[in-house]
Amino acid sequence: MSTGQFNASSQRIEELDVLRGLAITLVVAYHLPGHPVRGGLIGVDLFMVLSGYLVTSRLADATFSPSALIDFYRRRVRRILPPVAVVVTVCTVVVGAGSSLFRGSRFWDLASSMVFVANWRFVLSGADYFTTVSGTSPVQHLWSLAIEEQFYLLWPLVILTCPKRYRVVIVGLIAMGSMSWMGVHATTWSSSRLYFGTDTRVFALAIGSLLAIVRIHPRLLRVRGSSYLWPTLLAGYCVTAVLIRPDHHLMYRFGYQFLAVFGGLLVWESVARSREQERVSSVVTRSLAAVGVRSYSLYLVHWPVFTELTETRAHLGGIKLVVVQLIVTALLSEFLYRFVERRFVDSPGALDRSLRVILPGGFALAAIVAVAASLSPPLPAYLRGGIHHLTNEGADSAAPRVLVVGDSVVASLEPALRIAAYDAGLTLDVTSISGCGILPGVTVGEDGVVYEPSRQCERLVSENLWSKAPTIKYDAVVWLDAWDAEDRLIDGQVLRQATDSEVLAGHFEEVARRFASFARTVFISPVAPRAHHSSANPEGPSVYAARRVTAAAGTIRRVAEESDNRIRVIDLPELVCRGVLPCADTATNKTRFRPIDGIHFDGQGATIAAEYVVKQLTSQLLG
Repeated sequence: MSTGQFNASSQRIEELDVLRGLAITLVVAYHLPGHPVRGGLIGVDLFMVLSGYLVTSRLADATFSPSALIDFYRRRVRRILPPVAVVVTVCTVVVGAGSSLFRGSRFWDLASSMVFVANWRFVLSGADYFTTVSGTSPVQHLWSLAIEEQFYLLWPLVILTCPKRYRVVIVGLIAMGSMSWMGVHATTWSSSRLYFGTDTRVFALAIGSLLAIVRIHPRLLRVRGSSYLWPTLLAGYCVTAVLIRPDHHLMYRFGYQFLAVFGGLLVWESVARSREQERVSSVVTRSLAAVGVRSYSLYLVHWPVFTELTETRAHLGGIKLVVVQLIVTALLSEFLYRFVERRFVDSPGALDRSLRVILPGGFALAAIVAVAASLSPPLPAYLRGGIHHLTNEGADSAAPRVLVVGDSVVASLEPALRIAAYDAGLTLDVTSISGCGILPGVTVGEDGVVYEPSRQCERLVSENLWSKAPTIKYDAVVWLDAWDAEDRLIDGQVLRQATDSEVLAGHFEEVARRFASFARTVFISPVAPRAHHSSANPEGPSVYAARRVTAAAGTIRRVAEESDNRIRVIDLPELVCRGVLPCADTATNKTRFRPIDGIHFDGQGATIAAEYVVKQLTSQLLG
């Protein structure tokens, strides 16, 4: 690199540390219980812009040579590998010592994190960063690090082999192409594919790189606003984090693209400000700068702490749990920063010596993880999402024909239901739409915020249920859907299960009438409250959630009682909870009905529940 021009890699820019501090603060705030900053994940986008800028700053003035590439990769390894190796190793030990029910899927998460392809692992597994029913991986946050490492691997070849006069055009085209790619597929690809995909997220890194290429022209770098612009932009980014919903479908059309440009403005103004030697002066910005220096260690540590130090394990709740989580995060990240991260950055010789242990140890760990993952049970099919149809074409016309509809809870019962129905002489069709209720409207959380993926549910239910089911006349329809026990937004009105039961009863009756248009008898099965103990959710349901699900079950029972026997109830909560709350979720023979996440049925518990449903169904049909 030329030493005559301003070089972001040769001196620390305090303003960029402030941006790092802001980014990690927003991310940590989002990950706290209750999501106090609902858009805090936009801190990840700011990290990506910063990474693109800093990495390209080290390459923009260089010329292609093997030594330049080797030097770049050595710096990246020294900066990135030791801390993440420590965190992944610790997480491997924790997962290995825990329950085996989710060990298979989590081991694959860990293995993919070791080789920096975690983002594609989460794409293939259908993970949703904004909500999950299948247990949260302690390394799920490493998806963004995986994208950055893939970028670091290929980007030097792009920059160093590209003629300098064409770099702005080529990098600009990469940024625009990725932004357009996300926007074009915003309505056709899953949120997992859009959010975790390298191709759909690389524009943030490219925008940062574009700034680094342009900044070699000092006159352009001096272009900046007033002295109030930088703090105004910082404040604006914070306000944006408070106002937006990162899982809203419009974010994929232009929201994340806007955030990358916004982050680019922050980086540009920060570097321009540092050229004029305007020092960071306020207590807030100095504190953010101190946090920013430790942002990498904080990012690596905070998520495993939050996912593993739960209410049950800490025997704490509310603000006390949050305080303990933050204290543990601060202590562990400071240890990682001082004794791992800084040691290898400040002492290059230590890395060379330690790589002799780290690399063989890392490969050995990856091999152990791979073997353990191959021997562990895969993620159950019903937790992978999607829409599933099972139709018995050419079935015996004399046998009673039953349609079971619902969400992933039905999908979890489907194999056992088929066996039980066959034994009972029933012809069984099943339609399950994961993540969607049959009631109209969209799902609303306890905080009154709409669950964005549910906006597509009315369309999915119409296309996959109402447009298909009327072609067959059924003796009975069984309706079992956990999402219909959630609070809902219908016709602009937020309806709470516990307080708006009269209005919701009308909607239950309306849907039952639609089923009655092609079925002789309509059965509705309430869902049981989440199990008090399960592998993925050891803390059990919140008080409000248990109250909400119980209220929905009461509404369904009342609708059935007032229907003159047109609507009947299969009381699954009575079997599962046996009239006791919180729901213990064990059968009389001590079998766990819903062992994995406290919602979906599995194993022998699924068999008992399916046989119960079929027995109730046949007794009422024949009776």
